[in-house]
Amino acid sequence: MHLEYWGLSRAPFASKLTIKDFFNSATHAECLARLEYLVQQSRRLSVLLGPSGTGKSLTLEVLARRLRRSGAYVAKLNLIGLDGPEFLWGLAAALGCHVYEDANTISVWRDVQDRLATLRYQRIPTVVLLDDADECETAALTTVCRLTQMEQQPESKFTIVVACNSNGKQMLGQRLLDLSELPVEIEPLSQAETFDYVNVAIMRAGRNKTPFTDDALYTIHQYTRGIPRAINQLVELCLIGGASEQVETIDDNLVEAVRDAFYGEGIGAVA
Repeated sequence: MHLEYWGLSRAPFASKLTIKDFFNSATHAECLARLEYLVQQSRRLSVLLGPSGTGKSLTLEVLARRLRRSGAYVAKLNLIGLDGPEFLWGLAAALGCHVYEDANTISVWRDVQDRLATLRYQRIPTVVLLDDADECETAALTTVCRLTQMEQQPESKFTIVVACNSNGKQMLGQRLLDLSELPVEIEPLSQAETFDYVNVAIMRAGRNKTPFTDDALYTIHQYTRGIPRAINQLVELCLIGGASEQVETIDDNLVEAVRDAFYGEGIGAVA
């Protein structure tokens, strides 16, 4: 009901955002440029870092689309909870291998090697994007290290990008970190970017003018510390609260009231 109240055609701050919701801030643009450069140079491995909620997964989605449009073969997997065999089977499927249910690990590795060799012979750049790498089993990371050592031929165009939270970096293990050629880090949004992020999202959802005052947006930035996921949560609650109160604009007082009601007085929106 709050969407209708504010004249929005869809929820601009939904918990699950799509590529069309991507906000190309300076830090996200820089990360994409660096990752595309690594792929163009056929560098073997890069680690994409960033605090939780800064948009690493969405950035990987945007990168995947750009790379596919440029002719690359992109295999993308989420590693949450995966062990070594689960990752290997998932990788094989993502690469387009035809793996039988009763196949053993050795045969699956052979299928992966053959598939990568085929892509190399066809001169097709191949990119493996691995999200939430700090949330998988150690055996899966060992498999990633082995994968990194494959396709060592000079003509090989093969790149792996591993994404993880900044505070989970050490979960990757020193071996994988040593193999990374250029770590890339997404930073939280600046104050000006937070203003633009909220206003652009509202306009994309069909409203010409933002209902948030500058003071409200400043308060939102202070509470969320520029983390997009936290901004989404707080702004969505403010839109609901504003509709409930039937206000014409959302000011800093309403933001503070919503923050106190849902996160506790004196506690910011970032968990």
